[in-house]
Amino acid sequence: MNVIPNAPSNKQLTLQIDMNNPDGEATPEVLNEPFHETLQLAAAVGNHEMKALTLLVMAQEHRTLNVNGLDSALRRRLEAADAQWIPSKNVAFQYCQSSFEPIGQVVKAEYLHRDKIAVGYDLTEQGKEVGVPFAGLILGWSLKHRDLSVQKLFGPTTSSSDNRAPEHRAGVLLQLLTHPSAGAGLTVVQCAGIENLDASTPQYRQRLVNTDAAVEALDKIGVIDVKRDTENDRQFEIVEVLNPADGRRRKLNGVLDSVYRYADQLVASGQRTFSAGACLDFVVKNVLSHDPAADPANIRLALSSILSGDGANKGLDDRTQRVLPGIRRLTTFNDGGHTRVTVNPEFRDAIDELIQIIVGIDYMDPATLQRGTRLAHEIMSNRANIKTLSAKAYKNSSNAQRQPQATTAGQLIKILGSKEQPLKTDDLVEAYETEFGRKISAAAVQTILKPQIETGQVQLEQKRRLDTRKRAVNYYQLPAPDGEPPVS
Repeated sequence: MNVIPNAPSNKQLTLQIDMNNPDGEATPEVLNEPFHETLQLAAAVGNHEMKALTLLVMAQEHRTLNVNGLDSALRRRLEAADAQWIPSKNVAFQYCQSSFEPIGQVVKAEYLHRDKIAVGYDLTEQGKEVGVPFAGLILGWSLKHRDLSVQKLFGPTTSSSDNRAPEHRAGVLLQLLTHPSAGAGLTVVQCAGIENLDASTPQYRQRLVNTDAAVEALDKIGVIDVKRDTENDRQFEIVEVLNPADGRRRKLNGVLDSVYRYADQLVASGQRTFSAGACLDFVVKNVLSHDPAADPANIRLALSSILSGDGANKGLDDRTQRVLPGIRRLTTFNDGGHTRVTVNPEFRDAIDELIQIIVGIDYMDPATLQRGTRLAHEIMSNRANIKTLSAKAYKNSSNAQRQPQATTAGQLIKILGSKEQPLKTDDLVEAYETEFGRKISAAAVQTILKPQIETGQVQLEQKRRLDTRKRAVNYYQLPAPDGEPPVS
C-alpha cells in the first residue's frame, strides 16, 4: 500500500504503533481509532452512490432544503441526465436524517418558507470540507470500477450506532492492506485488531462477532479469500438480552436467578449481549456463595439447559421449563484463530485505491481533498456520469428495486393487454422480466393479480393437465370487449 506523502508524522507513528503494538495495552477500538470518523463517513455516505450524489446536490444548492426542496433538486438533475432511477420523494431527506446528520455532515434548521416555519437541512462546514471531497472520490472510484459495488462492498447502514456493517467491512479491508502479517494471511482476530485484548471480555467477543460477519460478507462477494479451519478454532456462544424486565420477579431457583442477576448487571452497564462462558463463571460463583455444597457440574448442566430452552428434559422444576423470558441464545461462532484471510489478487488494486481514499481523508491530506473536490465538480457537470451512477445504485440496491404492488399489477396488465392469447404464469413471468428488467416469481404474479381477478379486471382460467397428479395451469387474460367472445 502506498503511503500518503503529506500525512502528519505523529499520526503516521500512531498508525505504526497501532499496527504492531507488541507491548502496549489494547482496547476494543485500538486499531481503527485513527480512522473511526472516516469509517463512519464510509458508513453514512460511501456505501451508496445515491447517498453520495445527494450530498453533492446539497453542495450545489448552497441553501437549506426541506423535503420538497431536496427532492426537487435531486430529481431535476436525475431527470436531466435521463437517469434510470429517481428515488421516491422522502428518500433523500431520510439520508439526511439517518445518515448525514448523526455524523455532522448536515445540520437541521428551521426557516420561514411561504409564511410558514419549515424544517430542512444544510451542509455543515465539515460536510463541505470533508464530506463533499469524500463523496467525489467514492463516486469517482465507483465509475472506474464498474464491476464492484460500494453497496455490496460496504453493506447496508442498518443502525445509527457505531455497530454498523460498513465500518466493520472497511476495517477488515484496512487491516488486510496495512497489517504487518497481511502477506501471509490474517486470522479473524487480527482482522478485528484485538490480538492483545482479553478474550474473556464481552468487547472482545462482540468485536469478533462483527468482524467475522464482515469477513463472511466480503468473502461472499469475492473481494477476499477465506480459508477456514473450524476444527481448530475456539468456539464461543453469545446470548442476547431482549426484555430483561418482563415477567421476571417470581420464585426462582438459584441458577435461574443468577442468570437474571447477570443480565441485570449487563443491561445496567449498557450491554445487550453476553457469552455463555462468562455467564457460567458468574452463575457458579453466585450459586456457590449461597450454597457451598452445590455441585458445579450440576450448575453447568442447569445453565446449559436454561439457555438452550430444554430445561424440561434436564430435570428442572416447572418454573424453568420454558426458555428464559427476555433472554435467548444469539449465535455460536469461532474465533478464527486458524482461519487465513487475504485480499483477492484480482481486486487488490481497486481495494488499495479505496483504502487510500479512507486514509487520505482521515489524514486530511490536502492533495486527496483537492482531488475529491475536483472529482465532485466533474461528476456533477457530466450528465453521463450521473446517469451511470444512478443506474449502478439502482442495480445493486434491493430497496430501490422494490416498488408498490399496484405498480407491478399495472405492468402485468399492460403485458396482458398487448397479447392476443391468454398467458400461462411462466410465460407472463418471462414477458415481465423481458419488458421491465425485473425479477418476479410465479407465486408473486398470482398474489399481485388477485385483487384484479376478484374485481374482473383480469380473468383467470385454470386448465387441468393430462397428468392429473400435477397442478392445474393458470392462464391470465384481460376481459374481452363487450360483444366479443373471450379468447381461449
